Amino acid sequence: MREIKIIVSMFMMGIIATIIVVVINYKNISIKNGEVPNGNINYDVRIHKYDKNKVVSELGLNTIDDYVSYLDDMKNQVEIVAIRKMIKIDKIRAKRYKNANRTQKRTGYEIIDGLISGAYQDLINIVIQKNQTWEDLPLTKHFRSKFNEKDGCIKEIDFRGKTTHHYSCNNNNKSFSIEYTYIPDDAYEKYPKEVIDYMLEYNGAYNMDYYNYKFVLDEEGYLDDIIFIGITPHMVEGRFVDEGE
Repeated sequence: MREIKIIVSMFMMGIIATIIVVVINYKNISIKNGEVPNGNINYDVRIHKYDKNKVVSELGLNTIDDYVSYLDDMKNQVEIVAIRKMIKIDKIRAKRYKNANRTQKRTGYEIIDGLISGAYQDLINIVIQKNQTWEDLPLTKHFRSKFNEKDGCIKEIDFRGKTTHHYSCNNNNKSFSIEYTYIPDDAYEKYPKEVIDYMLEYNGAYNMDYYNYKFVLDEEGYLDDIIFIGITPHMVEGRFVDEGE
């Protein structure tokens, strides 16, 4: 009986060793465009249905459900898990992609870039506002120490519920602006109320400024900082600054 127990124990150790080898080999699987970062829990490897090298028109997508499936698959090819979680795929979004002619000409890589850019814009639209919840957001320790949920990360101006404007997220220009409209105290000394009301109704603003910022990501794609650049006047006394507009 003792010999049998020893044989069984050795057999079980062999199975465990095999499992360990399989796990190690899994962790060493290569992603098409690079290796999985060692020990980085923000990345994982998945099997995908659609080839992201092909343009959308080549994939035979016909229904909204087809586009839901496709977009969901592209979403799952976003390597940074924290950013992937911010991407929401539903039938409304799928319909928008289905009906857009420009979508048909894009490769999967371009679709993925668009999903990632949209996720970062959603992220920024949260942190620029006051009294938001930052739990589970892809923010670095440096960002969380510099800014807080109560005040948000925009300190140059007091505003509520604004969203980003002139947003850009690419390798050369990670930036955004916030559109701020206002009527200065001396406006009614310069113009009758009826004139100012006309400006607001037909031009949308009396004065309009863009507060410009750049944002910084760390090497893992987490939001690390937001830096104020300056102010660009866009409309002054109901007239656009740029004559061509």
